[in-house]
Parts: sequence; C-alpha cells; structure tokens
Amino acid sequence: MKMLKSNKGITILEIMAVVVIIGIMAALAYPQFDASMNRLRFRGGAKDIVSKLRLARSNAISEKRLYGIAFNSGGGVMITFIDSLNLSSSQYDFGDPIVKIDTFPNGFNLATSFNIVYRPNGSASQTQSFTFSSSHNETTLTGEINILASTGRTKIISLP
Repeated sequence: MKMLKSNKGITILEIMAVVVIIGIMAALAYPQFDASMNRLRFRGGAKDIVSKLRLARSNAISEKRLYGIAFNSGGGVMITFIDSLNLSSSQYDFGDPIVKIDTFPNGFNLATSFNIVYRPNGSASQTQSFTFSSSHNETTLTGEINILASTGRTKIISLP
C-alpha cells in the first residue's frame, strides 16, 4: 500500500499575494475614508455649536435670566454670558458675567461675528442665520445654522 503525501497548507507566495492585494485595496480606500472622517468631524462640530446655543436657551428659561452667546469670528471663540448690564443692547458688554468661553471646533471659521441673547420665555433677540466652514486637504465644507427669534429654535439648515 502506497502512502500519498498530502499538500495541505499555504505557501509563503500565496500569503505574500494576499498581503499585496490587501495593501492595494487599502491604498485605494484611504482617500474616501479620509473624506468621510472629515465630513463626520464637521457634522460633529456643527452639532456642538447647536448644543451650546440650546444650552444657553435652556439656562435662560430655567433661571429666568437673559443668557447669550457672543460669536467672535476673529478670535475663534464663543462666549456664553449672562446679559445683566445693558439689557436693551442684546449683546455682550464688558462686565457682563461670563459663564463659559469655548473655542470653535477644530478648523471652523465663521463669516461674521454676532451676538444672540435668549430671553426667559425662550425667544431669541434676533433671527440669525450664519454660515460656517472648515477646510482640510484642499476641501472646504460649509454649513448653515438658523436661529428663529420668536421661539429661539436653533436648527442646522445644511450640512455636507
């Protein structure tokens, strides 16, 4: 009776071929993955800004005080404050108590600086739409947030 030798197993050449194929597929997928990650970071940053606006509105309602956020496009900061000095101005005045200072999400830019103040009934000082953008790897993403004065409702209008 003859014993046949079995050729079970994987050769080093087959392993190398699989590694090369996986490497080529990863190299082709990376640009799309990077673009998707940038879009996700951008959306997260937009939601972070909306969250801060909604928190200021909530604080105004719960504490029955004027709460506002001053957006400084040049400095890249959002100043949450209690409007207590010049109540008719609906803006941040030197001496208004500062609740918190936040920076814009990484890479975010605003076209203009502005203030929004929430009243104890939840309404806002003005209807405001503002555009923000972020650039990464020669790609610019833009979005828009809207604040309705009568209700103080904050909504993301457009995102990529």
